[in-house]
Amino acid sequence: MSRMKIGILTFHRAHNYGAMLQAYALHRVLSNMGHDVEFISYRQDAIENAYKPFPSNISLKNGIISNIKTLVATLIKYPRCITRIEAFKRFAKQYLPESVPYSKIKLQKAVLKYDAIFFGSDQIWTTRFLGTFDPVFWGNVKCKGKKIAYAPSMEMTSFTEAQIRFIKQNIRNFDAVSVREQSMQDIFEGLLEIKFPKVLDPTLLCEISDYQPILSKRIEGKENFVLLYQVGTDELSENLARKIAEDNQLELIIIDSKVDLYQRKESLDGIGPDGFVSLFRDATVVITNSFHGTAFSLIFERPFISVLVKGRETRIKSLLDIAGLENRSIYDSESGYPGDIMNIDYSIVRVNLKKEKSKSIEFIKTALQ
Repeated sequence: MSRMKIGILTFHRAHNYGAMLQAYALHRVLSNMGHDVEFISYRQDAIENAYKPFPSNISLKNGIISNIKTLVATLIKYPRCITRIEAFKRFAKQYLPESVPYSKIKLQKAVLKYDAIFFGSDQIWTTRFLGTFDPVFWGNVKCKGKKIAYAPSMEMTSFTEAQIRFIKQNIRNFDAVSVREQSMQDIFEGLLEIKFPKVLDPTLLCEISDYQPILSKRIEGKENFVLLYQVGTDELSENLARKIAEDNQLELIIIDSKVDLYQRKESLDGIGPDGFVSLFRDATVVITNSFHGTAFSLIFERPFISVLVKGRETRIKSLLDIAGLENRSIYDSESGYPGDIMNIDYSIVRVNLKKEKSKSIEFIKTALQ
């Protein structure tokens, strides 16, 4: 295959560990194939505003007391937020090469000179973050080359009539479409009577050697620890992590998806995506309610438990089903957890993931032909 100029449209500017690392991984995979790859620097307002240190929700509508509380909380967190923001910016500058910046209007007017544009991965087709479907992520851009949807995620189970019309109309913008979850494959088969291929998240396409450039040294003094990575406040995940740490005489390290108001002594607020990956490499055991927390547990073959949160569990369940590790997830404290938590037979997991990886790489190569 000849060298191609490829653009990627995804949430690569989100200061979110999973978002930046899936972006890094897809860039790495395509670059390893010999292509010239960059991220199309789409400045999506909802994503750009979500990670600013000062909140955008201060408004006269909220009342004086509410605004004062918001401002005080922001000031308390501010130093830690800035440290994290700078860590993400350093990572992006070094590993996520961008095009010139585009607003939505500018991007939809431009004729993009790429041989192919990859849309995805990540939840670019959801309304949860953006409030509505964003036409840009549904292929409404002009490009001389192919448009390929690679593993976009949605995590939606029902749609309005208007959303169904939007999906049916805009899915035609793509030359090739794949999905990341079984539930999404089923939804589209029902809506469109088309069974799009299911592929792996880009992070699972990389070899360990692909992460070597971003791995940092082990944190001094952190030899044996439970790593808790949670998206949102999740009492079950934290209680479980603390219990396992206590039962096994392990230290506890906590990473939250956002900087919390009250900093616990176990929290590491200031690490970027590189430090995040390194902690998964070094953890004795991982507790997570996150899809990418689960993915990196698999990548580094760590003992782990995935805590399923109702309403956003489909991505994790689909991945664990592929890996053959459905028993590593729990919904509630009544479920208990595997008695021999420290042992997972990764020989079977390797075989399962290798098979799916081959299918995913083949989808990419075929779509580019």
